[in-house]
Amino acid sequence: MRILVSRPTQSDPSFIVGLGLIVIVAAAEIFGATFYYIGRMRAARGSAQVLVGAALRPPAASATPASATTKGLPTSAASPPALSITDRLLQEGIALRDRGDMTNALARLHEASERDPQNAMVLEEIAKTYESMQLFDRSNEMWRKLQEMGPAAGAAYELADRRLKLGMSTPATGEAGMASASL
Repeated sequence: MRILVSRPTQSDPSFIVGLGLIVIVAAAEIFGATFYYIGRMRAARGSAQVLVGAALRPPAASATPASATTKGLPTSAASPPALSITDRLLQEGIALRDRGDMTNALARLHEASERDPQNAMVLEEIAKTYESMQLFDRSNEMWRKLQEMGPAAGAAYELADRRLKLGMSTPATGEAGMASASL
């Protein structure tokens, strides 16, 4: 018995080209979205590990005697000194502010300020946090404290002096000044 084989119908070449382009664009979008979300997850995991690592870091004094830990190690391989509580709180506050968690950042920074009220770096970071929250009155208070510390505050003194000379006015002050000028 003879089978009649029909000739396959030819499809339109422009249809095949269009379908191929759609498949290529879809694959590119899938790869792009995958790389984007993987990058965001890595960045979030990295900042979370910094915070968790700082919080779970063991205290500076360990249960092992110092002679046992440094006995076989050369002096250049000794671990760097642990951060003070104020410095740790400062770093946590900065990391939280960079992530956008202003409330917890201010809590950490104020706790560091309570421990060391004359720490210029802590006062500077509190002022920057208030500025990012657009609380310019409170920010100016911190800049004034830094300015009152004088040149002993180092670069923070110069920054505070510049910020206060620029005269960052609050929106309410600016509007009140405009209203009195128009009368």
